[in-house]
Amino acid sequence: MVFNTGSGKVTFSGGNSQILNGSNTFQFKKVAINKNSGFVTVNTPGSVDDTLFLIKGTFLTKATNLINLKLGAKVTGASDSSFIDGPVKKTGNTAFVFPNGANNSYRPIEITAPATTTSEFTAEFMEDSVMVNTDNRDATLSYLLTNKYWKLKEILDDRMYMSP
Repeated sequence: MVFNTGSGKVTFSGGNSQILNGSNTFQFKKVAINKNSGFVTVNTPGSVDDTLFLIKGTFLTKATNLINLKLGAKVTGASDSSFIDGPVKKTGNTAFVFPNGANNSYRPIEITAPATTTSEFTAEFMEDSVMVNTDNRDATLSYLLTNKYWKLKEILDDRMYMSP
């Protein structure tokens, strides 16, 4: 579904949980979440060209069904009241604060400006029982939570190049 050709904004609102379903990527120019209760489950990939407005409510994403903030896209309003619970993808060469969180807590992670306009990163805040090994931590870190951490991954181009 294409919602990125005009200047309008798609807003998820109301008190019930909602599901973003479909067989194609949802392409938004501007998209907002402003829900009194419930959340939006993203069951198909989505992309944002301009702005993701996080007012109140949570987007739930998975590795295969995440929100991609494209080159030049920005996020406004992320807080304990509104964030993305699950992975978020960012494409582009600008510094970026990923609007991650879990369990009613906003837990952002930030990257500096990547090298190219096609650079892609995904980030996710994890809160689970995996228990990260803290034995080899950097000496400048005084304390680590073993069950709360971020996964930050650069998506590299998998194509093979051959010289003539």
